Amino acid sequence: NSLGNKDTGWKTIFSSLQMSETPKGNPIPNVETDGKYIIMDGAGFDDKINAIKDEYARKKSKLNELNNDIAKVKTNILVINKEIDEYWGKGEDGKTQSRYFVQRDLNKELELFNKENAPYYFEKKYNAEVFDPAMKARREKLKNYRLSDFDDLRAEKRAVLEKHKEEYFVKYNEINEKIKAKMKVLDDGLQELIAKKRGLIQQQSTISDEIRNLDYQY
Repeated sequence: NSLGNKDTGWKTIFSSLQMSETPKGNPIPNVETDGKYIIMDGAGFDDKINAIKDEYARKKSKLNELNNDIAKVKTNILVINKEIDEYWGKGEDGKTQSRYFVQRDLNKELELFNKENAPYYFEKKYNAEVFDPAMKARREKLKNYRLSDFDDLRAEKRAVLEKHKEEYFVKYNEINEKIKAKMKVLDDGLQELIAKKRGLIQQQSTISDEIRNLDYQY
């Protein structure tokens, strides 16, 4: 800045100036050909405005569609979460139970079979109802007897017990495999629900990304 007059003389004061790095600014594109620019009352003005309106309406419609889609996905996630939480049913107390209690109930059939047919219990029952009475009757009949006089009864007992043992394990394994098969079906069903939930969560994420991109453009 210069202060003073021709009589007093001039005094120049220098102040800080904001200078551009280059002596020229950004070049202005040819607005006639650049689609980003619209010239009021210029050539194709109405067409460009209508194109912008159409694009705006299209994006708005797509955004509404995506918002409806993500709302449905969120609802489906809530539904499947409830199915997973209640998958193993409810106990006698009405409370939601876990896998452990379902398997425990199924195992009751095996426990009952084992209690009634395990070799130890069968032998105890056989002794009481068959072997011991037969031994007693033989002793009373013979009066004087030797241990070998009862070999046939003992052999018969061994044969009966061995046969029962074989039949017991066949039936035990049959029941056990049946329980395993039921649990596998249930486990597979739960895994299907979990996989379905993962798919819904991925779908939700994909739609959310689309919405963010459209919001940015919109």
